[in-house]
Amino acid sequence: MAQRLHMRMTSHDDVGAVLWPAAAVLSRWLVAHPQVLSGRDVLEIGAGMGLTGIVAAGQARRAVLSDFNWAVLCNLRRNIALNGGELCFEPAVATSKEGAEDEGAGQVDASSGDAGVGDGATRSGAAASGGAEGSAGRSNALRDGLVDAQWLDWDALPGSESPRTASCPADFDDASSGRFDAVIATDMVISLSDCRGVARVCATCLRAGGFAVFAVAPPDVRFGTEHLGPALEAAGLAVTKQTVAPRFAVSGGGEAAAATGGGYEARIVMYCAVKPPAEA
Repeated sequence: MAQRLHMRMTSHDDVGAVLWPAAAVLSRWLVAHPQVLSGRDVLEIGAGMGLTGIVAAGQARRAVLSDFNWAVLCNLRRNIALNGGELCFEPAVATSKEGAEDEGAGQVDASSGDAGVGDGATRSGAAASGGAEGSAGRSNALRDGLVDAQWLDWDALPGSESPRTASCPADFDDASSGRFDAVIATDMVISLSDCRGVARVCATCLRAGGFAVFAVAPPDVRFGTEHLGPALEAAGLAVTKQTVAPRFAVSGGGEAAAATGGGYEARIVMYCAVKPPAEA
């Protein structure tokens, strides 16, 4: 469930008021591949309505849904609550081990729909988190208080060419202080500077050996997405990309279709970026 945010999009900061098609695509993909985030600490950036992060929270050990816009953050909290989430963290209790080498792990292929997220991504995530410790009840993460909405300013992170001076709202925590096994996002960039911001998030917030999974519209639909891969590589991450399998595509009208022209859901591109492991 999600509560709509009735807000006119007048600037870059307002795009979180729309549920973009890539959010539904990555959410469907995660449901089909629950082992990818199982037992891991996950950060969603540019969370917007929070669909993908809420899906991730049902699989992960802990999930933080982040955004920069205060109105979007408040709506994120409402949507977390609508889905049974508490607004604080509690220790996760693992009742079973789901090794990262489960059947299909390490073979993530977005184009075929087979389990995995690219060669080695699940293995890297397992190394970062000390193994994929999950539980049979991990789908109850929202009820267990393992998901929160937090503020994150990409331009306040190390390496920004023009750092902003905005401060975290008093009623939200700053996500940049956390370290995560995985970063996820959908349709979060519309410019080269955005892509560099995403790369800074990965460099700053990912643990060594961690990975990121992104789903974005093709460059002819959304400006800037052609710069995402190069920006991630420039930050030292190993990057692969694929077009999603047709079975994960969504169709139909709505705000996103009206805003973008629609018709591109079957061409959404998934990126996997892996941060190098720590040096021995």
